[in-house]
Amino acid sequence: MKFFIALALLGAALASSHFDRSLERNIQESSFRAGREYRYLFNGQLSAGLPIPSTPQGISRLQTQVNLQWTDGNTVRMQLEKTRFATSQQETNSLKMLPFERFEEVDRMDREHQQLLSYPVEFDYEHGLVHNIRFAEDDQPWSENIKRAVINMLQVNILKKEKHDGAEKSDNQEQLFAFTNVERTLEGECEVLYTVEENQKEENQRWAKSINFDKCTRRPYIHHVQVPVCKDCEQTLDQDKMSSTVLNYNISGTPSSFLINSVELRSQHLFAPITEKHQLVSAFTLNTLELIYAGEKKSEIKEVRSEKTSELIYNQEWEWAEQQWAQTGEEKYLRQMPQWSENKVEMVQKMFSLMAKQIEQGEAELEAAHTVARIVKVLRQCNEEQLEQIYRHVAEHKDEKIAEQLRSIYFNTLALAGTRVTIQQFVDKVQSRKNITPLKASVAIKTLVDMRYPSLAIAEDVARLCESDVSSSFPALRQSCWLTYGAIVNGVCGQTPRVFVQKNGVKMCPRDAKQRIVDKLVQQFESASSRYEKVLALKTLANAGLDLSVYPLEKIILNEQQETTVRAQAIESLRRLRHQMPVKIQRVLLPIYLNRQQPQHIRMSALHQLIYTQPEWSVLSQIGNQLRQERNQQVRAFTLSLLRSYANNESPCEQSFSSRVQSLLNNMPFSTQEIDRFESVYGKWSTYSRRHQSGFEANFASLFTSESVLPTEMMASLEGVLSGEWNQYFAQVGFTQNNMEKIIKKLLTSVQEKGLEQIVVRGKRATGSFKPTEFLNSLLEKLRITRRQPSEQDPHAVVYIRHRDMDYAFLPIDAESIPEVVRSMIQGGRLEIGDIERVLAQGVHFSASNAAFLYETVRRIPSPMGLPVQFTSKMPTISSIRGKITFELEPKNGKSFDGLRLRLQAEPRVASTHVLSLTVICPIAEVGTKFLHQAVLNTPIDTEVKMNWEDKIVIRSLYTAPSEEKRIALIQSRPVTFVRTVVPEARQYPEPVEMTYMLPENQQLSQSLDREYKQFRVQGTLNRPTSGRIPQWIVDNTVELFYKPQVEKYEAILELDMYNNYKMEKNYEKEYKKHTGKRYLESEPEYDEEEHQEQITKKFEWLQNEKVYQHVAKFEVKPSVLKVDVEAVCNKDFHFCKTQLRGEDMMATVQYVYPQTPRTVEELKEQKYRQLVVLGEMTYGENTIQININGQQSQEQKKFVKQIEQAPEHETLLEASRLDQYQTVVEYELEPKSAQYVTRYWNLVQAYFRTQYPWTSRIESREESSRKNIIRATFNVEPRQRQTVNMTIETPSEKTILERAELPFRLPTAQIHYQPRNSRFEQKPMLEKIVHHTTKQANCVVKSTKIQTFDEVAYKNQFTPCYSVLAKDCGSEKNEPRFVVLMKKMNEKKKWKNVKVVYGENEIEMYKTEEGLVCRVNGEEIEYQPESEMEKKQYSLIWLNKNTIKFESDDVTVQFDGVNARIHLSALYRNQQCGLCGHYDNEKETEFYDAENQENTIPKFAKSYLYKDSKCNYERNVFEKEENFRRIERDEEEQEQEMNYEESRREEQDDEPTEQIVAIERQHEICFTQKPVLRCQNGKSQESKKQKTDVYCLPSSNSWARRQVREIRREPLTKWSEERLENLRDQPKMEERTVRVPVDQKCEKFDY
Repeated sequence: MKFFIALALLGAALASSHFDRSLERNIQESSFRAGREYRYLFNGQLSAGLPIPSTPQGISRLQTQVNLQWTDGNTVRMQLEKTRFATSQQETNSLKMLPFERFEEVDRMDREHQQLLSYPVEFDYEHGLVHNIRFAEDDQPWSENIKRAVINMLQVNILKKEKHDGAEKSDNQEQLFAFTNVERTLEGECEVLYTVEENQKEENQRWAKSINFDKCTRRPYIHHVQVPVCKDCEQTLDQDKMSSTVLNYNISGTPSSFLINSVELRSQHLFAPITEKHQLVSAFTLNTLELIYAGEKKSEIKEVRSEKTSELIYNQEWEWAEQQWAQTGEEKYLRQMPQWSENKVEMVQKMFSLMAKQIEQGEAELEAAHTVARIVKVLRQCNEEQLEQIYRHVAEHKDEKIAEQLRSIYFNTLALAGTRVTIQQFVDKVQSRKNITPLKASVAIKTLVDMRYPSLAIAEDVARLCESDVSSSFPALRQSCWLTYGAIVNGVCGQTPRVFVQKNGVKMCPRDAKQRIVDKLVQQFESASSRYEKVLALKTLANAGLDLSVYPLEKIILNEQQETTVRAQAIESLRRLRHQMPVKIQRVLLPIYLNRQQPQHIRMSALHQLIYTQPEWSVLSQIGNQLRQERNQQVRAFTLSLLRSYANNESPCEQSFSSRVQSLLNNMPFSTQEIDRFESVYGKWSTYSRRHQSGFEANFASLFTSESVLPTEMMASLEGVLSGEWNQYFAQVGFTQNNMEKIIKKLLTSVQEKGLEQIVVRGKRATGSFKPTEFLNSLLEKLRITRRQPSEQDPHAVVYIRHRDMDYAFLPIDAESIPEVVRSMIQGGRLEIGDIERVLAQGVHFSASNAAFLYETVRRIPSPMGLPVQFTSKMPTISSIRGKITFELEPKNGKSFDGLRLRLQAEPRVASTHVLSLTVICPIAEVGTKFLHQAVLNTPIDTEVKMNWEDKIVIRSLYTAPSEEKRIALIQSRPVTFVRTVVPEARQYPEPVEMTYMLPENQQLSQSLDREYKQFRVQGTLNRPTSGRIPQWIVDNTVELFYKPQVEKYEAILELDMYNNYKMEKNYEKEYKKHTGKRYLESEPEYDEEEHQEQITKKFEWLQNEKVYQHVAKFEVKPSVLKVDVEAVCNKDFHFCKTQLRGEDMMATVQYVYPQTPRTVEELKEQKYRQLVVLGEMTYGENTIQININGQQSQEQKKFVKQIEQAPEHETLLEASRLDQYQTVVEYELEPKSAQYVTRYWNLVQAYFRTQYPWTSRIESREESSRKNIIRATFNVEPRQRQTVNMTIETPSEKTILERAELPFRLPTAQIHYQPRNSRFEQKPMLEKIVHHTTKQANCVVKSTKIQTFDEVAYKNQFTPCYSVLAKDCGSEKNEPRFVVLMKKMNEKKKWKNVKVVYGENEIEMYKTEEGLVCRVNGEEIEYQPESEMEKKQYSLIWLNKNTIKFESDDVTVQFDGVNARIHLSALYRNQQCGLCGHYDNEKETEFYDAENQENTIPKFAKSYLYKDSKCNYERNVFEKEENFRRIERDEEEQEQEMNYEESRREEQDDEPTEQIVAIERQHEICFTQKPVLRCQNGKSQESKKQKTDVYCLPSSNSWARRQVREIRREPLTKWSEERLENLRDQPKMEERTVRVPVDQKCEKFDY
């Protein structure tokens, strides 16, 4: 209330200063009386532009003389005389009334317009309030609204003031009264606030009235918007806090007898799409009404003979007629609209002729996008006959190629116009198949998704096309048609941000109409004969978004007889209702998510849609409770990642919900690894610039289930803010599938068994198969293992695209839709090269032209001057492309092919304009401001690509350049003010007179561009405003990019030549001996330099006998553009590698060498020096950088190795051979400019350390060393989790220290263990290698009495002398598994095991004996030989060392050391594996499925996989002892590991005390012993005594002292280094004294 009072008083003060007192006035009356005449001078000024002072505005100026005559009673007649209208584009100060002479008057106002404005009007005027307005019968809405604007200024509730007259008044004090009332004003029925200021010394009273737009029951505005409104921003738009109107009155007299002397109105409407902070443009209205005559009547105003009465609120008949014409096509509404042109057909024909010339010239111009927008504007007012004339003109162009493009653009503009008449013509032409193909029609019809005036009549016209024969013949057109039908229905009946004109209670979408539509689509779903038809019906329902559809959708969702794909789509179909009826959606979907019996995909889909409703705390708490007890790992991981993404979301539309989700997660501890371990995930990434009022948010989701290795659903979406306009659900692409791995697995199996070269041949197709061995048949018969078949549904998938939350298109994929050439491979045959050549030789010709509005938003609101103000945001775009692409296989007619040739010729052209405009709509003249952002692309493409891979891979790309200079791109932003004078008889489109606004020189920084490069020239002007209030993107900027031809053709060559034999050079050894890490190793107590040099010599002697290969990559762009050569010389195991990169001005070399690579843990322990040495050198211009990196093991790593000694041999070697400490020395010589860049980036890194790690990082200044330009760095990685790092970086001037910094991911570290090469794998094609790596994901670890399954469930197990099945393919058809892995105990006394792998027709047996590890293949023993490898077609055997052997195939890999085994299984066997290694479905709670595929107890589960034959016996009661078979919880495992680690740590600690520096913390100080004293390493002393010791003491508040205490406790200090001692003595208030310190004499021992 106080705010409005202050606002009114401010307006009153301004009003008194702006009234023009120079007018000659003849005032003979003191009050309004019957039979008298009162004349007022009305001045109106409406400006549109930026709400920033001193910026140009488009201004409309109106001046008229208002003649008022009171008849008998309370009736008033009014007539406007001497009406003048003017415009201006140059004026900047719109906050005061400017003289009419400064504007450009519209000289030739149409006689009809003058006559309309002079029509009289009558109204009832009682106690200052206006009622029952009567206009002349021939008057038009726009003229009536101007008269309403004048009458609106006369309305003042003078009577209500009497309630305050009884208060006591002081003679000298001004009285101030305030009251509120609900009134009907021009701008709506709203609450108004009155303030009255009364002075006893003066007769006049000052009244002020302000409108509270927050409390309006009616607002005459229109909002055509295509984008959803964010929930957190609804108050900003709905309550319209950015509108304000204040009227100031000067009144004399009493409430019963008064006279209005003058009125001033000030009003402002700010158009801000998100919040008031993001204001873009404003409409400011300033009206004045000045009494100039009061006395006898000079002439009689004619009586208005009309019984029809109107109210003061703005008349929307004009908008109503426009809306009804678009929705119904009835011409009576067209006649009611202001006709600003009588020659619409000729206008459009001329614009198409202009476009034809542009197409013929082959250039895309900025004007093309404007032309499209103008054509659409005219077509929206054309009737059926006029459209037919335009169509004939377009269709009859003499050049058929140009005519084809014009017709394509014409049909696009018909859809863009979006009136019923244009849509009916579009539908008729498509049905008759005249000049538009069904494919082009299916693209053009999608434009109707965002039409401005949808209606049920238009929807039925589209449905007529959907049900026509042409749609039945073309599925793409039928799909587009039905999806568009649903979108149109949603525009009429759904809850959208659109605001339509309502009249006489007419409902645009009554309930019975909605019910008919829902029944129609549900009937279509129920009668569907295929999955595709059902999905199409559901997606149409989803686009329609009708509230009545929730009930049939709920039945489909709950019907478990429906396919999972259909149920999931039904859940997706609720998405348009989640903001309209969120509680109902929550009631439907929450029970589904909470029900663990529902399929995982259904549960996650339900949660995804549920979260979009932004539920309140009551629903979130149930989700949180379910999450705490959720057993399904995929569902849990998806739920956590979804909630975490929303909690961290920065979207301006979801801040309230984000805070609720954050509160939920604060009470629910979880780790990042808990999410990252599983594939089901949801993520959000966003960025936003407040200065440019733009930003975007990207979302990604992947839903996996235990039934498939492939994602059941994947989705990626983009949304954000563009120029202040919130674009939620802007674009989305997704993929859903069911059982598609069946097809993929068959394809991969065919490639694995035969090889790609056996499939792609010239010749007849053949098939192949394999037969299991007798042993495998016996095993299957005895164990009766039931085949795992997760789903009986046929393989299928759907790829879909959505735009603005509407399904735009979708592509079904199933076995029938897969091309025949691919299906032949899946069925086990071969693919003929001839088939490929015949398909490719045809080539692809393409030609397309398109005109579209990427989006269009329109808001129209009445101004107090009676003229509507329209804010438009749109992006008209025209594009075209013509071209051809051809393929050829090389050599032609050969038995195979080793080359490919591709030729692409295309001419793409695009012209697009983003328009933000604010226009004052008036049939006399339109004025306004608009901001144009324009882009033009003309990039001809003529390129040929040749690929050859016979001996080496060579790729040649030949590009033919344009023959003359060509502008290929133009980007422009331009703010303009404009004036358009309407001339009905004009034959050309009424072009506006535009004036580009340029900031004054002192308000902007300008930069001229005129730069030339080798083939390009850039010119233009860039301006940047100095004021932060003016956004960068609305300033005048122009950038043009020209291509300058210098050569006719460019050729790019990429050459890859790999694995060429190479002779190792002997001088390599000398380089490494210089950089062996001696500086870091001298502190080691056992360091021997001579011994270390000898070891390096042996390493290079070994490399001389190794196979060394040269790998060369060359890339060159001719002529003389770019040339880069990369050469790498490496041995076969990549233990040594030297890489050189050569460019024009750059030379770089990187080389490294590993130490001797141990094969066993024993060899590693005996190996004294384990340094990895990396040398690098780079020269670029005058810059030189040399780098030396030494990787080795820290003491902490060596301690950690002892903890894992109980692990399997090879697993221990993997962990023990990690290098966790790296020392680096960098020597550099940089040019001054390069040094500045390095310094700047390093400062940014230091700033990041300070902000991210404020408590664990510090920077210390140091004196410059004797050698400048050297950087030394040390990195230590914590060896257990590898997520914590210590780092020290020394520069010549400072030292940066980062301690125990935690990272969100595991750091990779180098490993020096022996890694055998798989020759069979390396011979595979690259595609097979990728598949091999991506599908091997699961590990099963089998130890003596413990098994960790593929799903990481650990349990106790007892092996017997009989074989047990560890892993088996239980999903293969025809009972022919591809593999079985079995294990048994060799004898009771030792832990030795026997492992048997049956793979196809091969049997591999591995077991431990006294002599060592034995391996037999099909009964034949394979002896151990170092680095030996047995290669077969389908598998390989590799000896890792004498105690470990590895069987490797594409399906399964088994590594065995005689006691323990590790099994790797391809992810393609998920949910199709059985055995002691678990069910393998990524679920920990469904692990123990027995051989009959029934969940069972662990003892019965283990016994079901026991293979009993005549050769084995076992104790019957072994499976009856529960302690032999029990689950091991994760906490128990971690506790066991901690105990092992603690024991190994204690074993290292000496029982005798050692000398070390001791830190003593006292009450107000910290002391350090000057010399080391005896202390127990384990911290537990059995006997000690005190003795006097010299100490250094510092205040306890000293940060350096506290840091030293932490370091000494973490790592004991044996003596003071010179550097530390110097730092200590430099500390303030340091004192030396002698104190008594406990000295340990004997330490406690640990009992193990």
